[in-house]
Amino acid sequence: MDVKPQIVICSLALLAAFLTIERPAQAQSAAPVADEKTYRETQQLIDRTQARLDGINQANATRTLEIKELHNKVNEVIGMITKQKEDNVNLNSEVGVLNQLLTVERQTTAGLRRELDATRKSLNTTSSENQDLAKDLKSAQLTIRSQRRTLQSLERRVDALNRELGSLKSALANERAARLKAERSIPPAVPPIGVRPLQ
Repeated sequence: MDVKPQIVICSLALLAAFLTIERPAQAQSAAPVADEKTYRETQQLIDRTQARLDGINQANATRTLEIKELHNKVNEVIGMITKQKEDNVNLNSEVGVLNQLLTVERQTTAGLRRELDATRKSLNTTSSENQDLAKDLKSAQLTIRSQRRTLQSLERRVDALNRELGSLKSALANERAARLKAERSIPPAVPPIGVRPLQ
């Protein structure tokens, strides 16, 4: 799993634990109901954002595995093309030897003619196979480029969501600081005249 989502999850857990610490009874009664609602909505937004991040990270892992498999297939195709090229060189050498024998001997037997024809057919077949392999290789390369663009787009989305989470955490911290400041600024209750304060 990527390191960034782990840091985000740990930060959210610490933030939730910090915000759920029990406050004194007087501070709880002074806290506005609207602030509690805002806090819950913000927490729900963070949870939804984290769920989106988890889904994107899973999609990234799947895309990375698909790209790796495509790379392996490309390497296999390249190996097959290399082998076919070596076979072509060998076949071309054989055709050259046969042509020299035909020039020197001037008398071609039926067997040599059949062998030459078979060799030429083999060359044509090999050339056709090479063309098919080249098409497969090109298609695989196009697929890899498309997968890379998709992966880069997902990475940009993850970065944007991480920035959004940072902004939300900063807003929560500012809201908590403002709430604590407001609670501390409330003066203690003054008893009516003639009533002794409770000891």
